[in-house]
Amino acid sequence: SLQEWAQLFNEILETFFYSNDETMPQIQVLRETFVKMENCQQLARFDEPVELPVIKYYLQMELQRESHTHGFLTGGVTFCAMLPMRSIPAKVICLLGMNHDTYPREHKPLSFDLIAKHPKRGDRSRRKDDRYLFLEALLSAREILYISYVGQSIKDNSVIPPSVVVSELQDYLQANFKLPDDKDLLEHLITRHRLQAFSPKYFQGDSRLFSYSSENLEAARTLMQPLTEPGPFFNQKLPEPEEEFKNISLDDLYRFFSNPVKFLLKRRLGIYLKQTSTLVEDRELFALKGLEEYKVAEFLMKKFMQDREPAKFKSLMHALGELPYGAIGDCFYEHLSQEVVEFVKKVKKNAGAFQTINQEIDVRLDDFSLTGKIEQIGERHLPFFRYTIIKAKDYLRAWIYHLVFNLPEMEQLPDQTLLCGLKKKKNDGKREWIGIIFKPVPDSKDQLRALLEIYWQGLCEPIRFFPDSAKAYVEKLIANKKKGDVRAAYKVALGTWQGSHFNGGQPGEGEDPYLRLVFGKEENPLNEEFRGLAKKIFIPIFEYSEEIGT
Repeated sequence: SLQEWAQLFNEILETFFYSNDETMPQIQVLRETFVKMENCQQLARFDEPVELPVIKYYLQMELQRESHTHGFLTGGVTFCAMLPMRSIPAKVICLLGMNHDTYPREHKPLSFDLIAKHPKRGDRSRRKDDRYLFLEALLSAREILYISYVGQSIKDNSVIPPSVVVSELQDYLQANFKLPDDKDLLEHLITRHRLQAFSPKYFQGDSRLFSYSSENLEAARTLMQPLTEPGPFFNQKLPEPEEEFKNISLDDLYRFFSNPVKFLLKRRLGIYLKQTSTLVEDRELFALKGLEEYKVAEFLMKKFMQDREPAKFKSLMHALGELPYGAIGDCFYEHLSQEVVEFVKKVKKNAGAFQTINQEIDVRLDDFSLTGKIEQIGERHLPFFRYTIIKAKDYLRAWIYHLVFNLPEMEQLPDQTLLCGLKKKKNDGKREWIGIIFKPVPDSKDQLRALLEIYWQGLCEPIRFFPDSAKAYVEKLIANKKKGDVRAAYKVALGTWQGSHFNGGQPGEGEDPYLRLVFGKEENPLNEEFRGLAKKIFIPIFEYSEEIGT
């Protein structure tokens, strides 16, 4: 019962606690609490047994309430703000947060405070009050004065000065005191903590730097171990994948050749590196550039291919927030829609009349099954078009579909493919329409079989096929065929791989996170394997394609 608990606690107090002038106030508080416990039983007329958790909770609440009823000094550690009349002499005084930007405090008066605007002699100054409070704290410390401040940047560990009053104290000490052997006084007085709590310095026996954390100790031990150079990401081939990987869609085959390493890591190892940004744009749109322009142009191009009127979509683009606000957005829309209309006209002129067919593709080649879907074809060509600069992956997508359409079982469909996009003019850098015709391929089955062999190899190990660098290498190789200069082709490929950050240049293909993970530590990923795959894939593409005029 409560009375029995109170008697037990009083016996423990008499047996294990020594009573003197210093401990008497605390012991008296405990005895009064036990008396209250007995009174609770009498008032409630409750004589049943009470569990220990209930007693613990009651004592915690009562003692916590008692601790707040005492005065400023309770006999323990006192925490308080620096206020007048608080500087009472003590053995140890600790001043925390004496940073350069927080103490002395800055007084920011209101704009209509005329006293602050026109100060007179005798007016109160908060900064001078703080300086005096600091002096009082110095005089009150009898044995130990501990001053703490943020002295190093959390970003780069650079030095941050303390409060001006602490700096003045340091200057005074340096000017009036010296250590034996002319050692640096401030280095002796100041303890500089490390940027990280797991620094080995905390576990080397220094009386000023120490830690009780076992977790940080383990981390420090790890840091002290000799560093070993990490090995290659792949040190052996993966086992052959399941048979289901032989049932592949044409779009997946295109995704593989767009970035074989990324396809391998995602599809077979489940490694996803790139995170989709969810940051909200905090700047108003004033111009259409890059991705914003491409999104609007692609939307308009799909509508214009269906012979829809350009004026119908301006308000929709404004409502979706894809255009700058007001008249600026109208001007951009008019200019871009005219360019897209001209682009669509050239596509239709070269591809012929478009026909919607929604035809399913299901082709068997050896052990592989290729599937896909064609939604529309031209009268003379299978069309692929994007309102952007044509890249290596556009060639690859058109080439894969083109090879399938040239198989004997697909003879009812066009055997030529048209790839439309933009290219930069050499003289002024402006963009212009470009069309690339892929001619019939007699050995399309062998060409497709070669691609599938590379695909199957790339599911077991990283292959060194980097589309942009490979395209640049083969283009330069073909251009210098008469000269036989392989070094120039390699130099161009290396430039594409490394990129250029000068004057707003484009990042290199090698900065792709998946490629960095696998090949980032290699000095020269563009080795003989790369050159062989580049020629094996892109030479047939350029052999069976040609650029056409508008």
